[in-house]
Amino acid sequence: FFLREANQDFMRNSSLQSRVESFFPYKAKRPPILNASYGPFSVEQVVPQDLMLTSNFFGSANKFTYNWKLRAYIMSDKIYPSKPKVQVLFYIVGRDWDDYSTTERLPCLRVFAFRETREVRGSCRLKGDLGLCVAELELLPSWFNPPTVVAGRKKTMDQSEGSPVELYYAIQPGDEKGECTKEDVRKSNG
Repeated sequence: FFLREANQDFMRNSSLQSRVESFFPYKAKRPPILNASYGPFSVEQVVPQDLMLTSNFFGSANKFTYNWKLRAYIMSDKIYPSKPKVQVLFYIVGRDWDDYSTTERLPCLRVFAFRETREVRGSCRLKGDLGLCVAELELLPSWFNPPTVVAGRKKTMDQSEGSPVELYYAIQPGDEKGECTKEDVRKSNG
């Protein structure tokens, strides 16, 4: 799909030697092909992968394929102090596996669990013929105690209901060897 920018700079395409157009490859199985012609001359070329990469929030490039979606499944609804581990299964859906090599680099996933002001993390890398992985987080023992802060007008929870924990995940590329990076991918203000 070609996109028309709301605030187009008319001077950007005023040259006869170059032209800039934005486009969006939606559910493409292969990189797009660029076709340019001028009078009797014509050329066609695949758009190089490095031109298709977009910089993400953290400065690294997204090197993921075009036509798949990621799904997450929390393995257990309830976690107990005797086994304080949260496991999240990640898997890819909507991908035509016949069109790709199984050695393609699949991304890493970093999972964050939050309760009040505390955080724990886990990570895994999608791999194998099915493109799946399980991230595991070990909850802190104090997370099984009643909350220390009760927010505003929230009703006090019955302790038999347990304490809720918020889970989030982020997708990130692996390093040069395809391994998940160990450093914190988020920027902090302090």
